[in-house]
Amino acid sequence: MSASKIGIINVINKANSNKQGTKAVLSSSAPTTILCQPGKQGCSVSEVAWSAIMNRSDLVMMDKAIIELQLLSGARISQVLKISAKNIASNGVIKIVGSKGSSDIVISSIMFRSFWLSIKSSGLSISDHRDRFYMYRLYRQLGIYGKFGTSGKQSVTHSLRHELFTGMDELQVSKEVAAQKVGQKSMNSQNYYRPSMYGKAGK
Repeated sequence: MSASKIGIINVINKANSNKQGTKAVLSSSAPTTILCQPGKQGCSVSEVAWSAIMNRSDLVMMDKAIIELQLLSGARISQVLKISAKNIASNGVIKIVGSKGSSDIVISSIMFRSFWLSIKSSGLSISDHRDRFYMYRLYRQLGIYGKFGTSGKQSVTHSLRHELFTGMDELQVSKEVAAQKVGQKSMNSQNYYRPSMYGKAGK
């Protein structure tokens, strides 16, 4: 077996090392320093996510890469989980295939390019290792969740998507630009994510 093939297998094994079935497991003996926590004044969901990436030594590379990609793209977790080798270019650029009739998102990872390239080389997909139930439990454990809009419902795996829209709302980014950023099919669907600018959720 070639050295490069062994390296790919090692990356995948490391990424998959904390998965038992579909249950998220974080080592209780590992450092748990999180600089930002839910409810802390001035601390956003995205800061909690970045803190988890930077400070959780027990969080494997695959999970960190998924969190980063959601932070950068605002993609739905279901879209990220469908990323496979064919969606990754040789330079590390990633195509996140649109869902629910939405357009594709093209983006590049900042910190975890080598991981995505290893997925490309392996011929595997993220769904071979993770599912939405695993990610939901992991995000809950990490504190990546919050309430957005006027519905009063708590968002977990969609929380980073909500927060991206919240930022675009505050900056008065147009519906057209926001739709292009996240690959939305209809600009009207932003009403759910941007209630303060375009009316109450569901309207």
